[in-house]
Amino acid sequence: MSIPGQWDDAYDRPGAAPWDIGRPQPAFARLAAAGRLRGRVLDAGCGTGEQVLLAAGQGAAATGVDISGRAIAAAERKAAQRGLPATFRVGDALDPAQLGADFDTVLDCGLFHVFDDASRARYV
Repeated sequence: MSIPGQWDDAYDRPGAAPWDIGRPQPAFARLAAAGRLRGRVLDAGCGTGEQVLLAAGQGAAATGVDISGRAIAAAERKAAQRGLPATFRVGDALDPAQLGADFDTVLDCGLFHVFDDASRARYV
């Protein structure tokens, strides 16, 4: 399992988290344009929430979970600024039961690769 603080540190200053590009990742934008982000959507390791907000903007019931409280706080600010109904939770993506919900679509943009082999099997 990752240490939450190590991920919080990545959000200390703009540009410190290279995966956070300030907009949805292009692959997810294409999925959204094709109408593939629908129903109950979960973004595991959502960071500052761009994929969640994209899905929410298209009418999906969108939820993001991330171990970084700083990332989740930024995601919540973005949702409020954009007037989008999205749910964000600080939590461990290796424990989806904590969310108390089922999802139709699960997104992962760069989370799987940070786990060791045992955690990858658990995650899947």
